[in-house]
Amino acid sequence: MTTAADIMHRPVDWVTQVSTLRQVANVMIAKAYSQMPVRDGEENVGRVTDGIICLVLEEKPPNVAAKLTVGELPKSARPFEVVDAKVSDKAVLKILEHEQALLVRVGKFLRDWGIITRADFVRQLL
Repeated sequence: MTTAADIMHRPVDWVTQVSTLRQVANVMIAKAYSQMPVRDGEENVGRVTDGIICLVLEEKPPNVAAKLTVGELPKSARPFEVVDAKVSDKAVLKILEHEQALLVRVGKFLRDWGIITRADFVRQLL
């Protein structure tokens, strides 16, 4: 049986409450991400999405928005769903029907976790 651990990739690129939107944007653009998980210590507390950044840009000019921290965002998105590393690939696919990505718990510390996106499954066709 193929598991989440077999599909996930690491490391997960996390942002924190003190990361600026400029820092977030740099990673998102460099790695072609549409969203990133937010951590507070060892806790998965939310996510920053390109949609949230666009909402900020409706209200603030880019030079001002770039200096905002994740913690200062007026809106936040709920954390990514988390699954155990032993969950089957079929169960992961079911979750990805309504999520773009999910986190895979591998051990106690977030630095050990992985992430699975829809693209990881699409990539299997190549």
